[in-house]
Amino acid sequence: YKPAPEFIRKCHFDAVIFDVTVLCLRYLNTYGIYEKKVYEKFVKNYSFLKYCSCVKIAFPQDDYDCSKILDNWLINWGVDVVFSPLADNPDISKIYENYIKFGRIELGYTGYIDDDYFKLKEKVKPFKEREIDIFYRTKKLLPYFGWIGELKWKIADIVKEKAKEYGLKVDISYRYEDSIFKDKWFDFLGNSKFVLGSLSGSSLIDPYGEIQKKVRKYCKLNPNYNYFEVEKNFFPNQDIYYFTAISPRNIEAAFTLTGQILVKGYYSGILKPWEDYIPLEPDASNFYEVYNAMTDFDYSQRIIKKCYEKIASTKDLYYENLANRVIN
Repeated sequence: YKPAPEFIRKCHFDAVIFDVTVLCLRYLNTYGIYEKKVYEKFVKNYSFLKYCSCVKIAFPQDDYDCSKILDNWLINWGVDVVFSPLADNPDISKIYENYIKFGRIELGYTGYIDDDYFKLKEKVKPFKEREIDIFYRTKKLLPYFGWIGELKWKIADIVKEKAKEYGLKVDISYRYEDSIFKDKWFDFLGNSKFVLGSLSGSSLIDPYGEIQKKVRKYCKLNPNYNYFEVEKNFFPNQDIYYFTAISPRNIEAAFTLTGQILVKGYYSGILKPWEDYIPLEPDASNFYEVYNAMTDFDYSQRIIKKCYEKIASTKDLYYENLANRVIN
């Protein structure tokens, strides 16, 4: 990150907005690996922003990662308002221990709706013509997101096995080579009757990124690691939180009229089990209920319609509304 040009430094801004792509430098570099020097270089080269006497707004995500670094950064640079997906979480003060006394935290989301979403319904197949019963893509996360991160990929294996028992056609994977990008993602959603979903987020707070750093090193040296041994060695009795929120995938599935089979969770208080999605236990022990709901055509159409209406009518999920909140 090169220093800003002189003319930028001399500008008198009305507002400065720190997006997630900048704020995530506290735990990522451009290659997806934490590198403290990248963050420190950016802070040094753009430190002039903290002296700007204008409104400053931040849009962090993954607030629990390097939370202490984020907390101090926001205070040192005089950020006035933070839009966080975890603003309504009862443990938010454990992430923003100091900033919560200094600034304002408002509810934000990890994804928003624009006009293009409304065009998706025209491009998808009718429900009965869709070829895939359950669709899912994720990645095998290293275990520094706690049990929530671990469940994201483990649920893939569990449901794949359960689906065999019921003769369901599935396309479920967490292998990188099976990743789907850009418009093809919507093609797959539009050809799937249901999409599987797990909780996004973390059940762990990593104040300075030390847990991530140690876990990465350990897992590289021990590729056959066991989650419980990692927990015991690096974060015993700390895997206790529930930092999760509705994700862009929930929005995308709603607009492609794809039914959602979701691990039971909060989903920002927007989506309700059995009304907007089919709830799945973390161990899929209720899969027989899930199967019965999936194969009840009238019921599945009701929840798909209800989920679409719920998402589409939630004004806080629109980019336009977010822009108005920022400007106002």
